[in-house]
Amino acid sequence: MESNERTPLIAIVRIAPRRQRYQDIVVHRFFAFVFGSTLILVVLLVLLRRRPVVDTQICQSSLGTSKAYVSAKALNNNIDDFCRDVTNNEPVVTIGWTWSKLYYRNTPEEYTMTVAIPNRAFRPYDNQCIDAMRSIINGCDVPVNGSNPMNWKQGGKRLHGDYTYQIDIFRQNRPWPPPTQPRQACEGWYKIIWQHYDIYGGGWANYDWGAKSLQPAINPCCGLGSLMGWNFEYFDERTRTGMSGTRGLILLLELGDAALTTTELSARLVDRVTLTVAAMDNSLLLFLLDKGKFDN
Repeated sequence: MESNERTPLIAIVRIAPRRQRYQDIVVHRFFAFVFGSTLILVVLLVLLRRRPVVDTQICQSSLGTSKAYVSAKALNNNIDDFCRDVTNNEPVVTIGWTWSKLYYRNTPEEYTMTVAIPNRAFRPYDNQCIDAMRSIINGCDVPVNGSNPMNWKQGGKRLHGDYTYQIDIFRQNRPWPPPTQPRQACEGWYKIIWQHYDIYGGGWANYDWGAKSLQPAINPCCGLGSLMGWNFEYFDERTRTGMSGTRGLILLLELGDAALTTTELSARLVDRVTLTVAAMDNSLLLFLLDKGKFDN
């Protein structure tokens, strides 16, 4: 008679010695450390690998979408100021950081300089900002029939790596095409003890209200102590001698021998500038105009 008894299963459990278990833990942790370190190293190599540096420049003059322009001098005046501010304010590591600054507000040559960093970036070398801005200024001329004798600039954008440098010109209502030479005219009459002059022009003193480019030239020729007042405004429309429009943004200057005089004259933006001078000597003043001593 067959037996229904079954052979019982015997579980064999091997208990490793404590020393062996410690060694196994050390080995497992070592391999985990090596794997994690390798993974981190690969990620860093991907993030920090040397990528081709994007270096592209786009000028407004090539797009043909803007009629705004300024003198090269107005732009060059502020490169160092802007780039110094960028260096002083830029974080060590930047994402989505932008720095912009407006220059010559409410003048015909109003513009902004901007640097933008949309993605991860580290501090550039010190001269990168200066080089980029100079490249935009020197490379973005306004061609007038194939030439640019007054060196007008239209601004643009330069992409250098993760950095975008940009110059935006504000005024769109300046004469087009841009003038190829400065303009000036003069009217004068005798006022008992001095001569009175109205001087009109354009293409000079476009951004400093005449304080640096005009007043130092006028003051000596009027005689020491002759300038008792200074009023200088910009206009954008014509109203007299064939000019029509409203008061806006071109030049009006009043100089008086004993007191500030008042003259109302409007002119198209940059196309005309009004200067009224009261002084005893007119020869030097006219010489300055004839010889083109009034700079942009």
